[in-house]
Amino acid sequence: MSKKPMYFFGTQEQVDAVLKTVKGTDLEDVLIAEVAPENGVIPFYSDPEITMYEESVTISVRGEPVGLTPSEYRFLSTLVSNPGIFFSQGECYEAITSIPLFNLRDRQALATHAKNVRLKLESDPSNPQLIINRYGLGYKYVPPPESA
Repeated sequence: MSKKPMYFFGTQEQVDAVLKTVKGTDLEDVLIAEVAPENGVIPFYSDPEITMYEESVTISVRGEPVGLTPSEYRFLSTLVSNPGIFFSQGECYEAITSIPLFNLRDRQALATHAKNVRLKLESDPSNPQLIINRYGLGYKYVPPPESA
C-alpha cells in the first residue's frame, strides 16, 4: 500500500504573521510606485505611446498602467527591440514560447497574442497603427511620430 505525500505549509501562527505584514497594503499602489519614473526606474523602451519597464515587466500606454500577460509582454518586447523591422511568425512565436513554430495551432496562438496586445495598445484596434502584420513578412512595431 502506497502512502500519499503529506505537505506541510506551516503553522497557523506563521500564516497569520505573513498575512499581518501584507494586511492593508494596496498592491496596485505598490506596483505603480515600483515603475514610476520618478522613483528612478529607467524604462528599457519609451515612445509617445508606450513605456516598457524591464525590471518590473510592466507597461504603460499613454501614461496609464496596462496589464499584459507574460506571453504578450515577450511578444511586444520582441517587436520594440527593433522598431520598424518585421519579425517572422516563427521568430515571434519562439520569443514567446522558446520553442519553434510547429503547426497551424501555433500560428493561431500567435495571432491571438497579437490581437490581445493590439486591444490593449491601440487607440483603434480595428485600424492598427502600432503593431502591423504583413502576409509573408510577419509582425512589426511602428513607433508613433514624435509630438511637435
